[in-house]
Amino acid sequence: LIKCSISNRLKAIGLKLWRDYITNEINSIHEASYTSRKDQLYEIHTELAHFEDEYHKLKAAKSTLDLALWKANISETRSTEKRGGKKKTKMDESEFRHHCRISCKADNVIQNMLPYLLPVNARISSSYLRSHGISTAHQIAL
Repeated sequence: LIKCSISNRLKAIGLKLWRDYITNEINSIHEASYTSRKDQLYEIHTELAHFEDEYHKLKAAKSTLDLALWKANISETRSTEKRGGKKKTKMDESEFRHHCRISCKADNVIQNMLPYLLPVNARISSSYLRSHGISTAHQIAL
């Protein structure tokens, strides 16, 4: 029942580590007293809300970085063309911008920057990470 009620929220979190952590927490709910289960569910919902918030911030940072790299590539390409460094081909503005978008290689840069964009997460214990074969420095690679 719990999994069904939060499945869409859980799917919306783009980091596998965070999804797996919440799923593990749900699976580990003990058959204890009502009060204990209620406290565990409250904690799961709190963690899920935290991960959702952090994921939205991460998406915003990724978009900002993506646009900055694209803009830098446009500026650099135009600067190079003005100095006569490249043969100027006849390209309309939208083609030029599309070419710069692809050639800025933002996906590669963002993939390497992602570990630095993520917050250090005290919610996921180091013992949980170790039990899943993940060092804290590499938790993003998943």
